[in-house]
Amino acid sequence: MQKNLIPIYREKEIYTIVYDTEQNKLYRFSHRKLGSSLTYMGLFFLFLYGSKMLNGIYQHYRNPLLDLFLFVVLLISCFVISKVLMNQFYFQRMEHHEFYNKDNMKHIADMGRKQLRRELILGLGLCLFLSLIGLVLFVMIRQIEPLIVFGLGLVPIYIILLTRPFTRNVIFKKFQRKEIDL
Repeated sequence: MQKNLIPIYREKEIYTIVYDTEQNKLYRFSHRKLGSSLTYMGLFFLFLYGSKMLNGIYQHYRNPLLDLFLFVVLLISCFVISKVLMNQFYFQRMEHHEFYNKDNMKHIADMGRKQLRRELILGLGLCLFLSLIGLVLFVMIRQIEPLIVFGLGLVPIYIILLTRPFTRNVIFKKFQRKEIDL
């Protein structure tokens, strides 16, 4: 997503309302029909079943330098995958901006704030827990599978962070205080 576009509210898998901080407008981006969850599930199964082959290669060459290299490569790969999934999730056509009345906007901001809280508590919390377990197990047992679990937990964390949760919270507060006038 572009830096000036901040997701405010997501209606299931149908659309997301995005606030443009530069132009002070709201846009509604329709979600793609196949969504990013199918891609994520495909990657999950690819890594899960491909991990046995990777583990065989890893066990032959394993050493601390390789561990560090794999960790850095995984961090970068997960970030790139997260950006791709995030950008593929939206149709980013910005020809028309949406018009909302002030009452509706307050409701959208309230619902968006609840979604953000849920994303941070459930999504970030569970994925962080999963990632930490995967990382600790990788360090302890030196197998590839826990490192893959770490990466699979890292992708949703990156996606949540790419939606800029702290900026979203500031925008929600401005909407509630009626400092943003559309």
